[in-house]
Amino acid sequence: SASYTASKSKHYKGNQKSALSEDYTSPTVAAYDPEKIFLGIGYNYGQYQISLHANYNRWSQGNSVFQEGVTSQNAKSDLVDTVDRAIQLGYTIYNDIELLMSYAYKPSPWGDGFYNGQADQYKIGADFGSANNVTSKALSFGANFPVSSRLTVKSNVYRSFGAREVKSSGDRPGYYQSEIVLLNLAAIGKF
Repeated sequence: SASYTASKSKHYKGNQKSALSEDYTSPTVAAYDPEKIFLGIGYNYGQYQISLHANYNRWSQGNSVFQEGVTSQNAKSDLVDTVDRAIQLGYTIYNDIELLMSYAYKPSPWGDGFYNGQADQYKIGADFGSANNVTSKALSFGANFPVSSRLTVKSNVYRSFGAREVKSSGDRPGYYQSEIVLLNLAAIGKF
């Protein structure tokens, strides 16, 4: 399969009271969703399944779009294009019990940025609290158990992790780390 999604800029609309006066300002905030090109392929052979996916994200087009707030009139960001990759393996055993395993690699689009005190040279980089500020690797293991013709139990364990360090010349120096662990158990019935 294949798909394409066009890029989209999102601009904040509204105003905010200035901390220094009674005046209201209209903050310059703009976010960016990248152009995306997705390719995927899957194959089933008897009890075995395999699927491969790649998603090309054109983040660098947003370098002159992204702005982060009232204090940032600068539209220079340190965004790079990324390619997300994933593989999923499956095996069906006795009585349609299905075992699944997947691995995904999702690079961060954010570079370190740059700040030396000169506003005209400032580049927005990775920021604390952003979901995509580190390159993430994800592992998932799951199983689907048909209990009856009307009820299936699904279980899954998911772990995503990543870390990076932004040096002192970066926009926001520090150590960034992200880790997510999810346990899912669901009963799906047909009534």
